[in-house]
Amino acid sequence: MSLQSWAEGAETVYVASGQSAPDALGAAAAAAEEGAPLLLVRQGSLPEETSAELERLAPQRVVVVGGTVAVSEAVMAELREDLPDAEIERVGGIDRYATSAQLVERLWTDPATRVFHATGATWPDALSASAAAAEKGAPVLLVKTACAPPPIRDLLGKLDPAVEFVIGGTTAVADGASGTGC
Repeated sequence: MSLQSWAEGAETVYVASGQSAPDALGAAAAAAEEGAPLLLVRQGSLPEETSAELERLAPQRVVVVGGTVAVSEAVMAELREDLPDAEIERVGGIDRYATSAQLVERLWTDPATRVFHATGATWPDALSASAAAAEKGAPVLLVKTACAPPPIRDLLGKLDPAVEFVIGGTTAVADGASGTGC
């Protein structure tokens, strides 16, 4: 897929676990905002196909999304070895919600016109949210079913969005969850 959109390579590449969806789904909107591809890795290793694609893309910067539980230090070491001239950075909080907030803080520093919310517990709604958010140039913030964890609540206070889209039914994200602290 990245060959079709980035035939000439990419300045920035996002990397996230393909084994645990939340970080990758949050990274999708961030990668789209930067016009960067998103490649998937295993928790403890860099697949040959991903390594080959990184070599082809020859990025100057790689953003690894997720903490060490999602993407190990061994993967970081492989990336540094494969791309010695690239800046390799990690965006990862103590959990998927903190990682989601950190991704948004990096790219959406001004008050946001709109944000998308989806549950951080399962992936289907967040997948839809990521696609819609990318189209609108908006961030995705993961929430729990009944509430927004502290990093998300704090960030919402800073962003002060005019519109908050909640993706999923009320069993996934209850009415008012984004405005309720955990």
